[in-house]
Amino acid sequence: MSAIRFQSGYACTVSVRGNERAWFGVYCNELMTRSLKHTMWDSEERPSVWRRILKDTYLADYKVVNMFDAFGNTLSEWLMVSGKKFMVGDVEIDPVCVALNTAIVAGSDPVVLGARLHGQCEAHAYVEGKNREWLADVIRHGRKIGFLRKDMGWESVVELLEIDEDSPIVTSYSVTESFPNRWIAGLRQDSDEEAWYDLSHEEQWDMAMKKLGENEFLEMGPDDANWHDFRFDNGINAFQLQEMLEDYKGE
Repeated sequence: MSAIRFQSGYACTVSVRGNERAWFGVYCNELMTRSLKHTMWDSEERPSVWRRILKDTYLADYKVVNMFDAFGNTLSEWLMVSGKKFMVGDVEIDPVCVALNTAIVAGSDPVVLGARLHGQCEAHAYVEGKNREWLADVIRHGRKIGFLRKDMGWESVVELLEIDEDSPIVTSYSVTESFPNRWIAGLRQDSDEEAWYDLSHEEQWDMAMKKLGENEFLEMGPDDANWHDFRFDNGINAFQLQEMLEDYKGE
């Protein structure tokens, strides 16, 4: 079974069940498509702007049927599962990132956490030691309001975060590379493999953590830049996309 892993520098690892990540994805996607819903109304007299936006997909020729919101439902499914980017004017839109950004701008701290973990756990999003208690508070609040669900393993994450403030906590996803690994440490050649495994765990951790810390987009923390002001890709959320669609003049 898949899992989101949280690991400290002392080789202590705890996990949250993978279906919690699936829940984050569903929530972010639903929030995006609901926010765009009124742009999806479609009829022969007034075709949806999405038919022009997605003119190179089957949705451009989707048959108008006498069924409430049939086009909108089909379009919502396409946005959630196709994984395809598209253009609105000269702006490239990635629906995955739009969904994540919408959750960040519209959600409370636990929802922001869900979006960050869904978007970055396999890229090794992390929290510095000094912010471990802050993250524990976010998780406790998430459990209190029910967004972070019971029996998923969140209590073990809080316990790990509260052990000390000495080491960062780094995330990973069980079906991708664990942390530390030689790729994140910058040892990407096949010839580097033996040298990597000759290092102790502590040396591997320090080398990988140094490289990880160079990526300013992976740190989670209470500062606005690392939390409420953080955005994926070009930063566009569903509310901004809605305005772009309303103003769209393209053919």
